[in-house]
Amino acid sequence: PVDCASRLFLNETGLIDASRLIMPDFVGSYSFEYMFSGCTNLIYAPALPCNSFISSVGSSTLTACYRGMFKNCKSLIVAPALPATDLSNYCYYSMFEGCSSLQSAPVLPATTLTSYCYSNMFKNCSSLLSAPELPATTLTTYCYSSMFYGCSKLERAPILKATTLASSCYSDMFNGCSLIDELIIYYNDSLSSNYFNSFLTNASSTGTLYYSGDDIESSYIPSGWNVETSPNTLPFYVEALEDNFEIIIEVPKEENERKSAEEEQSTSNLPENKPHVNKLERQKHFSSEFQFFHSREVENLKEKHKLPDHVVYVRGSEGRRKNNFREY
Repeated sequence: PVDCASRLFLNETGLIDASRLIMPDFVGSYSFEYMFSGCTNLIYAPALPCNSFISSVGSSTLTACYRGMFKNCKSLIVAPALPATDLSNYCYYSMFEGCSSLQSAPVLPATTLTSYCYSNMFKNCSSLLSAPELPATTLTTYCYSSMFYGCSKLERAPILKATTLASSCYSDMFNGCSLIDELIIYYNDSLSSNYFNSFLTNASSTGTLYYSGDDIESSYIPSGWNVETSPNTLPFYVEALEDNFEIIIEVPKEENERKSAEEEQSTSNLPENKPHVNKLERQKHFSSEFQFFHSREVENLKEKHKLPDHVVYVRGSEGRRKNNFREY
């Protein structure tokens, strides 16, 4: 029902554990809006099993279902899983805004977005260390606006895979993310529109923007950033589909040939059984040119490239273009 539990525990500073609260697998418009907002001592959140914000009666969407639900819950460390794939306008707007102890974000599986769906979602989560993957390729108005605004400990931005944008979809997205020094954008049209307003304001003073288009307005990126626009220099990230996929770094064949005899001897001693790269090895254009690192080197590579656990990292080699690579 509409507004059924909106503001139910608003500013209840004595609430610490809500994990035993059984939440329904359906929602109504505004039903849990600001439900725990201001519960500054809340540590344990309830499970949120709802997987659709589309009404079961007809096909109308349900507005602002979880808007501001945990806003300013400053003691919340772990966010509940968010399995919904059918979103609605404002559904997660400001959901975790001001959760200054939150360190990791939940997986966001939706590929079809709605207006303001993720806007302000993690705004001022000053302890957030990792961002979720953003799989949608078509965006909506303000869908990611200010999503990570003020996340001052966030070191790596998610890849912006969308190729169809909408008004202010990325505005202020990484504003205040002072540690972010690399960003990958798949969109290859002009960056001079209002899609990117202030999206890197107050990010790291130096960094690299990888962008395969040919038109960019300098006011949209920090003055100390380098812009790599050639497809040959664009890095590619491959998402792992299985638990035994770990981090794989691609090294062009030409670079391998320049490696010292000592390094070649070291790599030749790697075990033959490499189950985490079998799927990639079946792709001839990978197996002929790429060197795969055994899992014993994964921790060093993760530290060096600041990669989250679920990402396989591939850097493009000379002569290769984006559409030559498959994502897994």
